[in-house]
Amino acid sequence: MTDTGIRKVKILTHLKIQNVLCVAVTTLLGLIPSVVLSENNIVSVVGENLMFDQTEVTIGAFENFVRATGTVTQAERDGGGLVYAGGWEQKAGWTWLTPYGQAAHPDEPAVHVTFDEAAQYCKWAGKRLPTEEE
Repeated sequence: MTDTGIRKVKILTHLKIQNVLCVAVTTLLGLIPSVVLSENNIVSVVGENLMFDQTEVTIGAFENFVRATGTVTQAERDGGGLVYAGGWEQKAGWTWLTPYGQAAHPDEPAVHVTFDEAAQYCKWAGKRLPTEEE
């Protein structure tokens, strides 16, 4: 039998694949292969190799990006970010720097950023967001 390079592995819940927007990705040869989700929580290992960061993008890392690029996020322009609580609600003062309306520790995840802002951060950091399949 010929080896097709396809393997079955279980999804590790600590990877938080459902929250992957907060995770920057960099392509590296010879590391963790990309995955395609299936209905029974088994993934097929296919395609290019990639590596997920060990943590979400932190407030401190995002602050470095903001200072270097002058980025002003949508949440900052709108006076606060959106949260879903039985419907979308804007929370005054909730931004990447003040996720619950007050200053947070620089090691906490950066939130209240749009997809485009996350993609800009990744490009600046020499990384990229994962694709839907990844």
